[in-house]
Amino acid sequence: MKKYPINVAPVFLAFLFRKTMANLSKKSLILCGLILALSFGLFGCAKKSTSAVNQNKNVSANATTTEEIDTSNWKTYFLNETSGPQFKYPPELFVVRNNAFNINFFENGTNQSQIVISLGPGSDETSQLNEKYAVQQAIGHCTMNEQTINIDCQQVASAETVIINSIHGYRVVLNKKIKNSVSETTLEIPSMPYYYLDLIDSSGHHIIISVWSNPELFNNESNANYSYIKQIIDKIVSTIHY
Repeated sequence: MKKYPINVAPVFLAFLFRKTMANLSKKSLILCGLILALSFGLFGCAKKSTSAVNQNKNVSANATTTEEIDTSNWKTYFLNETSGPQFKYPPELFVVRNNAFNINFFENGTNQSQIVISLGPGSDETSQLNEKYAVQQAIGHCTMNEQTINIDCQQVASAETVIINSIHGYRVVLNKKIKNSVSETTLEIPSMPYYYLDLIDSSGHHIIISVWSNPELFNNESNANYSYIKQIIDKIVSTIHY
């Protein structure tokens, strides 16, 4: 019988491989178990963290979208004392009506009006209110104390048509340039909104109602009340109706 030479290398390698795998299997299983446990732990933390982040995002989004000013406790003011055109205003502001044409809103403890509502002349048949008139009025209101505070309000940032509760009007925003004579610097900020609305009284006469803020106040956007008063003006105007 012919004898074939036996190559022991493959047999030895196969034996060594089985032996090695046998010796390493327990360690491998323990190691794999630890890795899996750690992976699930990290995944759980990451998922929890992501959920918390998403929850925070939702809270932020809700805070932004629900930052609507609540007017449920606002007071009602009638332009004709008990009837006719009316609007609402915050209870923390008190009203002083200087005459038949000017209504001033003061914050408690201050002697400067925060918001002014003025009733201007209109026309018996047609209103003279148009964009040009609204811009001219806004510039006039903005610079009424120009000599005192050195303000330039000649540049119009925006002038848009608005219809509020079926009342036609304009909303004007100016670029206010406030000059500091001491430092010889100029600060440029957007003005508070100026509203001019065409109302019709009980006699059928057109009356232009203007809503604006005291130009001597809020000359800095970092002022804590700047954003608040801006929102209040917009909100007061949104409540005007017959």
